[in-house]
This record gives sequence, structure tokens and C-alpha cells, in this order.
Amino acid sequence: FSGSGAALTGITSGLPMLDVWTISSDVNVTSSSDFITSNWTRANSYQATIGSAMTESSGVFTFPSTGIYEVMFSPQFNESESSTNRYVTTQIYKVISGSVTMIGESVGSITGVSGNTYARPISHVYFDVTDVSTHKLKFKCLSINTTIIMSGHSSNFLYTTLTFKKLGDT
Repeated sequence: FSGSGAALTGITSGLPMLDVWTISSDVNVTSSSDFITSNWTRANSYQATIGSAMTESSGVFTFPSTGIYEVMFSPQFNESESSTNRYVTTQIYKVISGSVTMIGESVGSITGVSGNTYARPISHVYFDVTDVSTHKLKFKCLSINTTIIMSGHSSNFLYTTLTFKKLGDT
């Protein structure tokens, strides 16, 4: 952009799509946890949504249209024991034509103290969806040393969120 009166090109008006999901109840997370395949629910009664919605089946998320998406998985973990070094991992996997590959991971820890302690390792990726029938995502969490809880939503606010934002066309 230069000079007055110059036209902007390649810029759309606003975010084309935003969809927020959560889990409906607490999930136990262990060192052998598998993909999160149940309890996903859209959070539209808690958060604003824009455009078409994601769809989910058995923990696999399908995009409503092709494009470049920003995806953020932000679970809240809590532990009530006082042991130490409870490492927690948040992972995002792409599923392309049935082939599953991790594309994002974040690691945090919960330091042992008396009472409840919390962690929020956030995984964040950009994903190019060139075909909605073949390009999908799924999610996993692991706790290395002990079982911890990934918090489901409450009646007042969200603890764990999964956010999809379409940034533009592919």
C-alpha cells in the first residue's frame, strides 16, 4: 500500500470463519491415553462463531471449506495430588486420506504442591485444507507420570477449548 487513493488488494473483510469447541465432561489423561474421541461439543452458547461450522465424528474434525486455518488446542489440566514432575502433552494430528501424522505438540508440567495445581500447554498450528474430504484433524493429550484431569466446561465458562479460524483461501 502506498500513496493516497491506492486500492488494497488481496484483503477480505473480516475473518471468514471462527468455530470454538469444548469437551462436555472431564477426561482422565494418562501416559497411554489415545485420541479424544468423545464428549466434543460446539461452544456456541459460550463463544461467538462466524461462518460455517466444523463437524466432528468420533474425534475426527472435518472442515467446512478449503483454505488456510489456524487451529489452537488449549486444554486445562488439573491435579489434586502433591507428587512432582507431572508432565502433560497436547498434540494435534493431521489425517490426510487416512494417514495420521502429528503436526503440533506442546509440553507443560504440573509442579507438586498441596491442593489443586493446573497447567495449560497450548498446541497451535496452521493447516492448509486443500480438500475437505481428505484433510482432517484429531487431538490427543498425554500425562507422563500420573493420571490427571482435562477439565470439561462448566455452566459459566470454558476450561478446555479447541479453536478453528479460517484465515483465507488456499
